[in-house]
Amino acid sequence: MYLFKWHSVGSDSCYSCQKWNGQIFSKLEDMPELPVHINCRCYIEVIKDQFINNHLEQIVYEIKSVHRLLVTSILAVNGYSITAWVGNDIVTALENLKDAMNQLFKTIEIFLKNYEDMKQANTKESDKYFHSKANAEAAQLGSAGEIGAHLISTGRELLDFWKYLLRDKMAIDEIIKDMNLDMQANRYGREVGRENPNWPAKDLVDIFRPRGLDKKY
Repeated sequence: MYLFKWHSVGSDSCYSCQKWNGQIFSKLEDMPELPVHINCRCYIEVIKDQFINNHLEQIVYEIKSVHRLLVTSILAVNGYSITAWVGNDIVTALENLKDAMNQLFKTIEIFLKNYEDMKQANTKESDKYFHSKANAEAAQLGSAGEIGAHLISTGRELLDFWKYLLRDKMAIDEIIKDMNLDMQANRYGREVGRENPNWPAKDLVDIFRPRGLDKKY
């Protein structure tokens, strides 16, 4: 990810040029068009935003981990099915498959319920709390619930990324930062849910609870 810094050359630069000196822009199109005037010596420096790049690297890692989950899950299901048939353990295979499907359907219900709660609560900056809570509740169901939560959460973040980008609601650097923070909250929810299957999820993710949120949530 890159930022753009304006440089005015010399102390004798005109006011139009000097007022931009040293300013950093996240979008090239937001900068004044060069040259500002005849004989203008200003130039634009392209600089690397390491903070943004770190966020971007984390997002790429998250997406790759989802891909690995999908591939591993598909291979595991296929491998287990073959083993079950060969070992004449069809009943066990079907029971495990049924349990996994129940976890996935329950995970969808959990995310829909938390989404409705978030809308009804109508509390500023409550999204990370409800998203993290949904991930925790899903992970408490078992491995299939955790995988389902990972897929749903990452898919939603990717959709939001393109929605905000195409609608030009936020600058690209702000979108990436917010997306990465959301993914961190989602991941935290899955981890604490997996490790504490019998605790109330809202207590596990209380660090994301915003001020003013009704205690019933």
